[in-house]
Parts: sequence; C-alpha cells; structure tokens
Amino acid sequence: MYHAIRKTVVLGILFTAVYMTQAQQPDKSVQQDDEKPLACRNLDADVFPPETCSIALTYLAPTDTLGWVGEDGSFIVLSPLPDGKMDPKTYYFPPKLRSTIALNLISQTLRQVRFSAADEPNGIFTAMLPQGRDLWSKLLEVYCYYHPAGIYTDLDEAKQRCLPVTHLPNEKTLEGYFSGAEVFNLNYVTFLQAAEAVGRSHNPK
Repeated sequence: MYHAIRKTVVLGILFTAVYMTQAQQPDKSVQQDDEKPLACRNLDADVFPPETCSIALTYLAPTDTLGWVGEDGSFIVLSPLPDGKMDPKTYYFPPKLRSTIALNLISQTLRQVRFSAADEPNGIFTAMLPQGRDLWSKLLEVYCYYHPAGIYTDLDEAKQRCLPVTHLPNEKTLEGYFSGAEVFNLNYVTFLQAAEAVGRSHNPK
C-alpha cells in the first residue's frame, strides 16, 4: 500500500515536471554535460549499475518520456495521449539487473542501519538487523544465480566471489525479495526521520 501511494505521489510530481519542461527552457546550468533524461541523472550510483538508464530507454518510443525509476527494479514510461495528458505504464528491468539493484540497496541500507543501531543497542534499528541480514542472504543467492562467479562485497566490507547457485525461488517469492529491499530501506528512512523528530523535540533550539 505504501509503495503504491509513494509511486502515485511521485508520478504526480513527474507530470508537473513534464509540463513545466514543455513550458519553459531548462536552466543549462543543471544539465551538466550529459543528455541523459532527468530521471537518470538522479540515480544513486551505489545502487543502480551504469547500464540502468540505457536499458530503460530501450522500452521508450520516440515520443515517450522516462519517469520514475524505482529501487524495486521498476520504472515508469509516460506516453502522450491525444488529449495532451500522459499515459503512465510500469515496466520492470530484467531479473539479472534487478538482482544487482536489490543487493546493492539492501547492502547500503544495512550499513546505515548498523551505524544507527550503534547509538541505541536496544532500539528499533538493532531490531531491524536480523530481518535485514536474512533478506541480504536471500538476495545474495539470487544475485549469484544471475552472476555465476560474480564479485560482491559482504557485510564485513570484504570482497567475495559467488558460489554456484542452481535454482531460484518461485516467481512470487522472488518478487517479494526484490520489493523487500526497497521496503526495508523505506522502513529505515521512516524510523530515522521519526527518531530525528523526537530528538529535535527534546532539544529545541
């Protein structure tokens, strides 16, 4: 439910951005030196592999616009309608790419959770760690299935080589792993914001 609401809100923002872009010339200072779509310029390089944008663009017709690119491996393509509105369609990257995005995201989030947990050993962030480690292990198996002998960074920040993985879970379970990495990240961000709000209320300026 939260995931769907988040995409709806972001989609509304994207519609506004598209219309504003059509109405006025963009500031050249924010275009840098590349010609990537706006949705591609803001991707976290620690989560999304370099080929993410080029793969997404293969789904677009000449008149389409690339919209939101999600950390669950989904992305939105906006197609113009005759009445001037935009028709959004959701697509998903191939499983091999999604496995990389999900493993990168859960690894990054776990590092952040461990950092936050160090300040409060009995708090909510410490309670998140077992679930995060379990999901990381499952996503690692998926990643190694798609990347035989691939290199990854383990939870102790050491480089490791994948061991052979011969089978995947069923499609529904696999989808749960991919979306679970994003949900885990969203939960961390939500709890962190709540903790910071409590801290500000206890220590007003």
